[in-house]
This record gives sequence, C-alpha cells and structure tokens, in this order.
Amino acid sequence: MSWIKTIDEEQARGGLLQCYNAATRAGTVDDIIKVQSLDSGALLSHLNLYKSVVLESGPLSRARREMIGTVVSAANRCRYCMVHHGEALRKITENMRLVLALIVDYDAAPLQENDRAMIEYAVQLTEEPSSVVEEDIDRLREVGFSDKEVLSITQSVAYFNFVNRMASGLGVELERRWFEEGPWREIVDSALQRSSF
Repeated sequence: MSWIKTIDEEQARGGLLQCYNAATRAGTVDDIIKVQSLDSGALLSHLNLYKSVVLESGPLSRARREMIGTVVSAANRCRYCMVHHGEALRKITENMRLVLALIVDYDAAPLQENDRAMIEYAVQLTEEPSSVVEEDIDRLREVGFSDKEVLSITQSVAYFNFVNRMASGLGVELERRWFEEGPWREIVDSALQRSSF
C-alpha cells in the first residue's frame, strides 16, 4: 500500500509486466516496486541500478552493501527499508545482533575498524552530505579501502537514500507478511521510539 495509485500484478502489461516478472520474489512483487508502476521506464532503470549497485558482484561484498542499506535506512528512519535490508543482512550474516545494532545504535555494532569507518561515512553522507571532505575519503583509504571500493560505498549510500525517499515520500507500507513472520514490527517500532535514534 502507498499514498498513490499503483498497478497490481493482474493488470500489468508490456514493460511493466516485464519489470514485475524480473522483480517477483516468492510469488509477489514488493510494494516499493509497485509504487513506481505508473512509470515503467523509470522502474526498469531503477531495477537495473539495484541489480548493478546491490546484487551483482563487485568490489564490496553483498554483506557490506546490506550493512550500508540497513544503517542508511535507520538514519533516515525509513521503516520499510530498515526491515527489508535488515532481513537481507540477517540472512547473509546469520547475525541478528549486528542487524539490531545497526538499526538501534551503530556505535554499539560489533564491527571491524574498516567496517566501522564505512558505516560512519555512510551515516555522515546520509545525514550531512555537505560536511563530507576529502579527508573522509582518506580515512576510508587508511583502513584499507581502494578507490574502487570507495566508489562502490558511495554508490550504495546514494542508492539507499534514493529508495528511502521513494518509500517515505510515497507512504510505502511494509507488506503484510512482515507482521506475520517474526519480530520485525516490534524491533523497528522500538528503534524508532529511542530518543537517541
């Protein structure tokens, strides 16, 4: 559900149907995809960007990209993306403690030095993009990231901020399954109520 009209799977035709077929998971299309159904051209571009930045192999591991997605979504207080990317990270790492820390208080997350620097940069670029200076990039290099990895980190941060704004700006709600399959509603509601968050 969202605040604008969307096209359901049964009514999808042409390019939109192709997008839906490409984005179907477990027999359904997520609402973040459906909210873009009135513009199948832009949706196709979004899916290609998602595939390139998040799914395909690259200089950053998928776990690191999902760590960025989780912490950026938490910084933006985007319930929809916190759950989706937190669950993806949980599946990859089998570490719910890490996921919860990234959502509630990334300073308390059990991270190696390089991952901590990456997460701090992701939050800085999300919350105060104009504060980023060359020394912030130097810090990423100091902990071992190559320039290609720095580019991938920045692309990931930018991508997840884009999706967060789509979800928050159009009122995309979590799909019903998230309220039936585990503790995600309570986890996210608790995180959003924390005064330090």
